[in-house]
Amino acid sequence: MLTLAVGIAVGATATFLGQRIAATPEFWHNPVKVSEIQFVSPTTSVFKTQQAKELAFSMSKGGRCYILDDQSNSFARVDSKDGTALETFVVCPGQGAGWVKQF
Repeated sequence: MLTLAVGIAVGATATFLGQRIAATPEFWHNPVKVSEIQFVSPTTSVFKTQQAKELAFSMSKGGRCYILDDQSNSFARVDSKDGTALETFVVCPGQGAGWVKQF
């Protein structure tokens, strides 16, 4: 009976740790840098998803937002040819968060 209890405890611990390592998003392992940006276009559309189908809000010229940057590019879709961000996740105080195309 003691062997069964020890086996269950060790198996449960191994399963838990294995799932945490396998299911952990890439950006949890890397530091995330937060940088302030200001929009220069008269109006910039911010969308709820990367597919850019539903508008979340619009930002005016000079509006302040923050971008999140990490090594895994979890917060941006990057062009593999030259490394430029095609879409970026932004957080805008007082407005919300969403995705913008190249800005």
